[in-house]
Amino acid sequence: MIGTNGALVILIVNLLATGILGVITGVITSLILRQRWRIKNGFTDATVSTLTAFFSASILTLIDEARGTLQSRLLLDVLIAIVAVVVTHVVRFRQSAR
Repeated sequence: MIGTNGALVILIVNLLATGILGVITGVITSLILRQRWRIKNGFTDATVSTLTAFFSASILTLIDEARGTLQSRLLLDVLIAIVAVVVTHVVRFRQSAR
């Protein structure tokens, strides 16, 4: 067992990495959609990806506990967070096109 402090360190590192990946994904999505990207969008991208990763990890853990099996779902959590950032940019692109 890794203990509470070890788990907290792992959680913080994973959420920081997910936030950085969210910003990178936001920049790439903005370039593809030819949108203007500002630092405010970077904070939004980091927040959306971090919160999505946290809540998806919580929900997936509850589902795994209900099944009676616990496994690492880190890749799935990060993928869900990245998709959330892309969806945010696409929605913003659609709204600005109107």
